[in-house]
Amino acid sequence: QSGGEERANVNLRVVYGVSASHRAVKQRLQPMLSTWLKGEKAVVLFDTVDAKEKATLSELSTQNISAAFSEQPSGKDTAITNGNGAWKVFPLLRSMLSAHPSADFFVLVDDDAFVIKENLRELLLLHSNPKHALYMGRAIAFGPLMSSYVDGASGIILNAEAARRIGLAL
Repeated sequence: QSGGEERANVNLRVVYGVSASHRAVKQRLQPMLSTWLKGEKAVVLFDTVDAKEKATLSELSTQNISAAFSEQPSGKDTAITNGNGAWKVFPLLRSMLSAHPSADFFVLVDDDAFVIKENLRELLLLHSNPKHALYMGRAIAFGPLMSSYVDGASGIILNAEAARRIGLAL
């Protein structure tokens, strides 16, 4: 078999996490669910909503898609609020780990993302060594010390080992 044929036979268990606004379900989330996210396993984390909205949004849950809801940051999540939504990565990753503990990769995106799954699969296959932790994305510097973190707006990719390590701290 050629290298391409061998890679085509590899079964990668990828779970997508989407940070979503409850105000943009029709404009952003529903197009995702009917295009590139169709048939994929995903956890959608909605921002703070009231009980009536929560019931409506929960109806989006299917066999592959589960809805989760965030409240205002608390506990460890408050350490990186800094006026932005970076803290949402933590409850989203917690929900993804809880719903899909055997995934090989966790891909976190905002609700305005479009993923070309074939290209992502090729990238993941290049980094599919389960013994090494993989935390990939675009780094953003912030604060007076210019600390950096990988920003969810441009997407975050973690392999199972990195997610496990981060999960221990969550």
